[in-house]
Amino acid sequence: MLKIKSWYFDVFAGACGIGIALGMVRFDFGILGRMMVDSGWITPAGIGDLAAINMTGYLLGCFHQSQLKNHPSVVKILMVSLLLINISLWLESIPFGFLSQAICRLICGWGAAHLVIALPGLALTKVPARMKRNCTAIIMSGGGIGALVAALAIGNLSNQAFWAWVVLSISATLFSVPVLMLLLGYRTRFNQNADLSFSGVQPTDSPQWRNLVLTVLVILGFVFMQVGQVPIVLYEPILAFKKLGLDAGMSSDSQSLFGLGLTLGAIITALVPRTIPTRLLLPLVSLFGLLGGVMFWQSSSEMIFFLSVCIVGFWDMSTGTLTYDRLGQFSQSHQHRHLWAMATMLGGIGFIIFSSSTAQLVDKHLNLILMVGSIVIAFQFIVEIFQIGFRGNQKMIAD
Repeated sequence: MLKIKSWYFDVFAGACGIGIALGMVRFDFGILGRMMVDSGWITPAGIGDLAAINMTGYLLGCFHQSQLKNHPSVVKILMVSLLLINISLWLESIPFGFLSQAICRLICGWGAAHLVIALPGLALTKVPARMKRNCTAIIMSGGGIGALVAALAIGNLSNQAFWAWVVLSISATLFSVPVLMLLLGYRTRFNQNADLSFSGVQPTDSPQWRNLVLTVLVILGFVFMQVGQVPIVLYEPILAFKKLGLDAGMSSDSQSLFGLGLTLGAIITALVPRTIPTRLLLPLVSLFGLLGGVMFWQSSSEMIFFLSVCIVGFWDMSTGTLTYDRLGQFSQSHQHRHLWAMATMLGGIGFIIFSSSTAQLVDKHLNLILMVGSIVIAFQFIVEIFQIGFRGNQKMIAD
């Protein structure tokens, strides 16, 4: 019987799971999409279409996760998600056609949503309250580490779509081992003790109007972040090639810098003292996002381009980490997972709408897409400024 002896391992395994769900399933698709285009598997517009399908699966996974009502069900669906993600990634290495890629992208999105929504709460179950934000950041840093590791491996070990998918699949399989150990350990614990603090659905009173307004503002800020990142996450390899003339190898390097930015965003967030409130950090990191978005849009040299990609990665992961922590500050433990599911679901809808509507414009109107992305990030900053004035009901350290 497997026993989890320390919450340090829980946090490590949670980071590995987020590395698969965000870093490998989602963020690394930009460089893989470019290689698929170069190999003749899909057209440039197909990158946006497949990304939208992936986010559709993510949206379905968010909804499914929000309906789960007990601990064993959550753990079992996480195990199924982990298995299906690995199978789908391996199948994506085989060029059966657009339909097979679409099905695999849909399944990967569904599984990734379950991991992103439920795994952090599971990994934080035994973490002391004063360490929650720090450990949340460490767990979320897995998204950056996963993207960085896979992008570096793809860039150094492969220059064709087939081998790129194989490298990504091997990376995901290795990252899955500690996640599976975590899930097996908690499946046993939850079967023995149904009263553990990891949240299920319980009846709650309606939130007060201040908490309701705060919920809307925090979730809306996260949604704007999800939409604003679309041009960078999806079309970075195309911009690198069209505007700067970078080859696929240099595009892989820029994706590695994005992964580095993601990792730094989570790690720096983890190091920020709790005396600095999360509600003040959210607008600050959104300014970094706006800076990175404008730099990316106006890139005129390789240095500005690479720097902007790293800054955007920092903003992306910092916002996600801080949003998750902020939602937990004014909700009971059994509400937190569902608020996070709602935020990621709405963010997924925004991502789908933006990526689908711009997929056919990327060849001729790339600059317009980049400009709209920067405007969306500016709206995020405005929303994050408004949420500063709302503290919520629960007494939190420095918040």
